[in-house]
Amino acid sequence: MPKKIAFNVIYASGEEEKYKACELDRHGPSIRGWQSAKDCSYPQEVVLRLHSTAILHQIQILAHQYLISERIDLFVGPEEYADDMADEDATKLPFEYLGYITLSDNQSTEFKSRELKSITVPPFSPTSYVKLRLYQNHNNDLNLYNQVSIVAIQLIGDELGKGEENNNGHTEHNLVPGGHGSLSSACDDLAFEMYVDKDVARIIRLLEQRKHQAVQDVSSAPV
Repeated sequence: MPKKIAFNVIYASGEEEKYKACELDRHGPSIRGWQSAKDCSYPQEVVLRLHSTAILHQIQILAHQYLISERIDLFVGPEEYADDMADEDATKLPFEYLGYITLSDNQSTEFKSRELKSITVPPFSPTSYVKLRLYQNHNNDLNLYNQVSIVAIQLIGDELGKGEENNNGHTEHNLVPGGHGSLSSACDDLAFEMYVDKDVARIIRLLEQRKHQAVQDVSSAPV
């Protein structure tokens, strides 16, 4: 079934010293997320490199409570890794535009809650990169330096195994066992990863694994 796809941030237009882009590589209650530099220019861009090539089904973005971009454009990059590329050249890769999301100015919550966006990705070719382009911030009295921030990003999809080149020169991959189209685990939801205590989360994941194993054992048992 689709699962969480790990990644690393390889490029950001800028960052606040205490809120570096590498914060997005991890999830958990103590994670502070990425913030753009103070009084930065717009748009800001963040590029993710997936640990393995994947077909994405969903992108989740957890916004900051008051350092909020008005709009975020989403792109997927090429399938092949550019191993000899400098990180600062990551934005020059041939990205394909997915679409955009808009974020609430959050005045209705008095800037106390964070907006979680879950974006269903239309069918696309396998990708090894994702790019986010963030536009001007919503103005509010708490955002003194006109910054934008992302607290966390989650990618859900089908991880692809190593492929072989076909007669047309294209790489063909096999899906890692799990099956396309199945629902991902609730434990992979970004809200779960960000707000559930790690020890509790580990126990829940263990119970879920045992449940899936029990179902498989029953399904494979002779009648």
